Amino acid sequence: MKLAYLNFLWIIFTVGGLIVFGMIPATVSLFAIVRKWLITKETDLPIFHTFYQNYKNEFLKSNKLGLVLVLMGLFLYYDFKLIMLSGGMLQYTLTVPLLLISIFYCITLLYIFPVYVHFDQKVFQ
Repeated sequence: MKLAYLNFLWIIFTVGGLIVFGMIPATVSLFAIVRKWLITKETDLPIFHTFYQNYKNEFLKSNKLGLVLVLMGLFLYYDFKLIMLSGGMLQYTLTVPLLLISIFYCITLLYIFPVYVHFDQKVFQ
């Protein structure tokens, strides 16, 4: 039931942050609460208050991280578009390395939030 409530809070705060600016801080807050449940064994903490405080404290810092991730994703997207327009041997030569870079980008998206929450550092560290 706690996970369902936490998921509901994630949806509400994402929509409340106008989706674009709310998704990353809500995700960071979600991972912070799950980390407290798993690592420190704090199962009776007030979920809404903790989520809200973490959301408020991490809003700007986590949106900087989100901006970096979105810019990297847009760069990869436009690279794919450019390669598809080029055609010929250049297209075949550059597609495989770009696919590998895209796979590493997706893996980074999966791991960046738990690492960001666990190690309280600056965005570029």
